[in-house]
Amino acid sequence: MPNLKLVNDMKGIDLKMSRIGADGKERSWEDIENEFVKLFKKGILRSISKINIKKSYPELRSFHEHLQRDIDEILIGKPYVFPKWIRYWNFILRNLRSNSSKKRSPKAIEKNISSYIIKLTNAFAYKKFRTDGLNKIAVMINVKTCLYCNHNFTIVVGNSPDDNGEIVMDNAQAFIQFDHFFDKSSFPFLSMSLYNLIPACPQCNHKKSNKPYSLALHPYVADYASQLTFKIKDPNAMTNPKFMKIDLMEVEIENRGNMELGNLMGNLAIKERYSRHLDIVKELEIAKYLQPYYEKILSDSMPSEIRDALSKFDSNLLRRHLFGFFQEEKDINQRPLTKFCQDIYKQLSP
Repeated sequence: MPNLKLVNDMKGIDLKMSRIGADGKERSWEDIENEFVKLFKKGILRSISKINIKKSYPELRSFHEHLQRDIDEILIGKPYVFPKWIRYWNFILRNLRSNSSKKRSPKAIEKNISSYIIKLTNAFAYKKFRTDGLNKIAVMINVKTCLYCNHNFTIVVGNSPDDNGEIVMDNAQAFIQFDHFFDKSSFPFLSMSLYNLIPACPQCNHKKSNKPYSLALHPYVADYASQLTFKIKDPNAMTNPKFMKIDLMEVEIENRGNMELGNLMGNLAIKERYSRHLDIVKELEIAKYLQPYYEKILSDSMPSEIRDALSKFDSNLLRRHLFGFFQEEKDINQRPLTKFCQDIYKQLSP
């Protein structure tokens, strides 16, 4: 297995840092994991235990026993555990399919594999938990933009505060979808794994679909922001009057030679989607021309009446207001298009 370390994706999630939920409460990832287990483990384990497997299929029985014994690892194991389980599952399937006999014909083997997959899918019950329980977890994680594209919001809200002023988590609303990084149809036992459920926008969830990608692109492992750079193919299109029609400008995405990441961005149509926001490029161009003026406003040399009026505001908030986007890399996931704005603004710099 490659030597990977947990980092932010497009600077969206850092597993070493606590999260401020949509209910305003701060939680560590251990707190979130504990709540995840509390919500789902008992029901899933009960359903798994009811699955009957024929004695003539000891391979499946062995896998099933392992699954029950290590259910916590399945539910809240970090991304590194997934390849181990996937290899184990594929090993079981290969053994089954290569050991046909008079008692276990290829057709019977496939029938039993399909039957077991269906039973596992029903036991983990992703569709059942999606609306209520997983929305509660989504409120706790509180991701604001899609972890693949940084193009769309992924908003989660709890219900109205109760009499004690607490945000009601039950039946919380989530304008968000969970992408299964390792698809649930192939690996149903990962369908309710906390770290296999990636907060994503509908477009990315749909386009990625069941396409397989390596762990190196998992959003809790990969640092997309350091490997991707947005740019305008022809910089003259931003300054030359002949190119004032923004439809003549074209977005390029440099991927530092990471072909798999480039393939993922292509499958998600990132270039095409970002090319619909070239009006923002013109706004960034104006902000760049006005930068000296903005810096003066933010400096101690500003007129006293302006300084007094703005003294109650945080300098980062003022800077964001003036320039129109979050300027620090750590804030990429605070708002859609932030990575795009940061990169294009740098391209405009002399």
